[in-house]
Amino acid sequence: MVYRGEVHHAEHEPIVDSALFEAVEAKLAAQAVERRCRLRGSPALLSGRLFDHRGNRMSPTHANKGGARYRYYVSQAVLQNKPRRMDWSAAYRPPRLRRSSLRRCVTI
Repeated sequence: MVYRGEVHHAEHEPIVDSALFEAVEAKLAAQAVERRCRLRGSPALLSGRLFDHRGNRMSPTHANKGGARYRYYVSQAVLQNKPRRMDWSAAYRPPRLRRSSLRRCVTI
């Protein structure tokens, strides 16, 4: 066994003989379930490509209501609770963009 660059020799007898160990390994390998590899990309294709009128990045987010998932993009200024700039009116809220409305405008 190698530990921190030093070789340490085993000083005890094995707990299980090698034939039994190999048989168990073969049985486990035969019963193993093959799993699909999930290599899908993010459903938010515009992530990192949308910015609000102040240059803040728009991030994908979602809400669940009534069993439906509503996906939209929201400004980082809102997510990070950044203070509003002086020229923003008190009633102004940074935009939230529904993904379905963006899909109509963007072609890939």
